[in-house]
Amino acid sequence: MAKLTDKAHPSPQGWVHPRTGELLKAQKLTQAQIVEWWESQQAPLHHIPEPAPQTLTEAPSVERTLYSSEVEHHYGAEEE
Repeated sequence: MAKLTDKAHPSPQGWVHPRTGELLKAQKLTQAQIVEWWESQQAPLHHIPEPAPQTLTEAPSVERTLYSSEVEHHYGAEEE
């Protein structure tokens, strides 16, 4: 469907000015034609690609037995 101007939009009565509501061109338009025009005015949705997964590099953990002085320092003296 061709449009009258860049500023006009369709209505069942014809093409109207969006701000003033003035009828610019009398023309019978069906609801399907109006919907088709509004759908053609929608900005196309751009596909946003998924980000690629990132590989995390961490320092390897090393398990070791804690010395009694380390246990005492971090966990306090054991009370018996």
